[in-house]
Amino acid sequence: MDNKSFPSFVCGMICGAAVGAIVGILFAPYSGEETRAKLKEGGEKFYKNAETKVKEFAENAPKAINDAVEQGKKAINDAVEQGKKAIEEGKKNIEDGINKTRERLQLKSDNAK
Repeated sequence: MDNKSFPSFVCGMICGAAVGAIVGILFAPYSGEETRAKLKEGGEKFYKNAETKVKEFAENAPKAINDAVEQGKKAINDAVEQGKKAIEEGKKNIEDGINKTRERLQLKSDNAK
């Protein structure tokens, strides 16, 4: 299961269990004792399923956190590299502009003589 969808899954599981329990109680063709036994059984199944999912999430959480940290580092490093390239291009453009200005000034100076 994707770690990003886990909270949605748990919310859906809880909501589904609650709706199922309510509908089951309202439409149950069983006696009170039988209904309680079925509710208990359903609750135990829900608990075991939730416990399993929480354990899976707890086992996968450190890896998911490390993956997110690595992705963040990569994004920062990429941004730094792009910034360095932009600075280098800016420096080159400024140097080119200075050299062209010097050439023009030199031409004007030579023409004025």
